[in-house]
Amino acid sequence: MLPFTRKAIEAINNYIVEPEFGCHIYQGDIDPSTGYGRIQIEGKRYGVHRLVCFLVLGLDLNDEKKFACHKLICPNRSCINSEHLYVGDNESNQLDAVNNLCKKGHPLIGDNVLTRTRKNGNTQRMCKICFQLYQKNYKANLRRVG
Repeated sequence: MLPFTRKAIEAINNYIVEPEFGCHIYQGDIDPSTGYGRIQIEGKRYGVHRLVCFLVLGLDLNDEKKFACHKLICPNRSCINSEHLYVGDNESNQLDAVNNLCKKGHPLIGDNVLTRTRKNGNTQRMCKICFQLYQKNYKANLRRVG
């Protein structure tokens, strides 16, 4: 077995199962700007979800026109469950990324979407989970200050 493949397999076995969606949440290094798991192998950095697609779904890591994409059912960028991933092109990757997740990775679908009309008349979609956490923290801060 090649050292690259061995390290890749070690990386994709470093996860915990998230019970609500069945995601395999990567427990290694997470890129704070994107939320994706990452690993460095032989001096090159890889997204762990790309390694899963390479090992399980046949993604060619050298093909810059192919992407490791998360299906719409998967709300977690750090998920490496091969059943939640597929190999797609740039267009499918962009379509999947548009407004399906909040900044924290929660799904913006169904009962988790709040809408509000701003003072300027624009409508804004908000993540219900994040909004509830914000309210809880805001009220806790008021109690500390007041």
